[in-house]
Amino acid sequence: MAAQPDLNEATWPGLKKLPPDTREFTANGKRYRVIGSLPVSRYEDFELFQLEVAIGRSFEAIQQSINNAYSLCNRVVRGDEVFADLAIVLRDLSIGATLAGTRTPHAVLKMCALFLVRDEEDLRHCPNELIEDKINDWRTEGIDMGYFFTFALLTIPGFLAAYRSASRATSSGEERGVKQGAQSTSSSASNE
Repeated sequence: MAAQPDLNEATWPGLKKLPPDTREFTANGKRYRVIGSLPVSRYEDFELFQLEVAIGRSFEAIQQSINNAYSLCNRVVRGDEVFADLAIVLRDLSIGATLAGTRTPHAVLKMCALFLVRDEEDLRHCPNELIEDKINDWRTEGIDMGYFFTFALLTIPGFLAAYRSASRATSSGEERGVKQGAQSTSSSASNE
């Protein structure tokens, strides 16, 4: 009988784990190094990628937004002045669903691509094609996604705050949405 794989095993064949403090590595035959600051054009891209991290949606977050929108609809019907809140929830849900439905690289990887540079790279520019090419190198090399999350958390200015803010908003929204959803359901049922 074949041995069952240990799911807690530190590495799997084809998975390349990098220590969290790695400042230089090779992927797909290209050397990558960490830079500590960004020129203006890369910083502008960085700010957009931070928004993608904050708006990105999991299934649970999408469901919570739907519950919240349903609850806000009930409040609008009762005459509460929450129509603008409803519009914002629906807009964010639409953006999140659009991002989730596309095959674009994760925002964390795109953020890392701004700080992890190849030899001879022009730091003034980082077009989407270059970002995608870097991510393909990392994919081909089989680098563990954990390295990129850790890199972003420990190295990229403002990432931890943006990630915490997005997580907090999702968590508090889930609690509020569940509570409001329960109230909406019971008030809707009592009106029938």
